[in-house]
Amino acid sequence: MGGGLKPAIRNWINTLIGLAALIAAGFFLFKRVQALNRAEVADYLRSLEGMRLAIIVLWTMISYLILTVYDLLSLRFLKKRIPYRQVALAAFVGYSISKNLGISWLTGGSMRYRFYSRWGLALKDVSKLVLFNTTTFLCGFFFWGGFSFFFSPFKEELTAGVPSEMRPWIGVLLWGMLLLYFGVCSRSRKTFTFWGRTWHLPSLSIALSQWLLGTADVFVTLWILFLILPPAAVSLGAFLAAYFMAEVVAILTHAPGGIGVFESTLLMLLDGRLSEAVLLSSLLLYRVIYFLIPLVLGIALLAVDEVRYRPGKSLEAMLHQKTGNG
Repeated sequence: MGGGLKPAIRNWINTLIGLAALIAAGFFLFKRVQALNRAEVADYLRSLEGMRLAIIVLWTMISYLILTVYDLLSLRFLKKRIPYRQVALAAFVGYSISKNLGISWLTGGSMRYRFYSRWGLALKDVSKLVLFNTTTFLCGFFFWGGFSFFFSPFKEELTAGVPSEMRPWIGVLLWGMLLLYFGVCSRSRKTFTFWGRTWHLPSLSIALSQWLLGTADVFVTLWILFLILPPAAVSLGAFLAAYFMAEVVAILTHAPGGIGVFESTLLMLLDGRLSEAVLLSSLLLYRVIYFLIPLVLGIALLAVDEVRYRPGKSLEAMLHQKTGNG
C-alpha cells in the first residue's frame, strides 16, 4: 500500500479545517461586534471623504491590474502568445472569484481553463500557469514576511513561542528561500525531477520579474487596507507585521477567502493601537471595496461571456433558430 493520505481525504480534511476556523472566527467576530459602540462606527464612516475613497478605489484598480500581469508573465514563461485584452479578462474573472471563495488553484484555475482552453491552452498549461502565479505571489509574500521579522515589531503575545533573538533568523529563512529560488533558476539546466515528475524552471530574468511583481502586488494589497484605516492610527511597519501574520493564519486555516480568520487575527494583533469599532469598520469597508465589488464585476463579466460564447452555437444563431421556429 502506498503511504500518505489519498487526495480526496486530504481535501475533506482541509475543508473541515477551513469550516472549523470559519465558525470559530465568526463566533469571535460576532462577540466583538455585539460590544461595538455603534455611534463610534457611524462617526468613522461619516469621516471618510469622497477623495479618500476615490484614492482607495484607484489603488484597488491598480492591484487588480497587477494581477493581470501575473498571467502575462506566466504566458511568457509558457511561451504562449495571447492578446492582453483576453488575458486581462481571464485573470480578472479568475482572481475576483478565487479571492472570495478561496482554494485558488481550483476556483481560479477552473475559471482560467474556461477562457484559455478556447485560446489554445491545454489543461496542463493552465495548471502550470496557476502554479507559476502561486510562486510569483510567494516571492512577494516571503520578501515582505522576511522584512517584517527583520524590521517590524510583532506583538509579544502572538510570537510568545518564538524567542526575540530567533525572529531575525525567521527573516533569514524566508529571504534565504528566495535566494535559493533565484540560484536554482540561474542554472543552465532548467529541468529537474521531483516526486516522479519533470519540472521546468524559469530563467533568472523571469524569476526576478516574479519577485518584483509579487512584491508590488503584496504591498499594494496591504497598502489599500492601510489607507482605509484612520491616518496615523498605526505605523506602516507595525501594520505590515500584523498583516503578514494575519495572512499566514488565514492561508493555513483554508477559510474561504480568509474571511473571519483574517479579521480576527488583525483584531488581536492591533488590539490597543486603535478602537475595535474603527478597525472592524475599516475591515468591513476593505471587504466591500477589495473583494465584494470585484466579485460582482467578475460574475457580471462571466455572465456576459457566457451569453456571447456558447460552444458550437452563437447567440445570433440561437435567436435565428427561435425566429425560424416561430
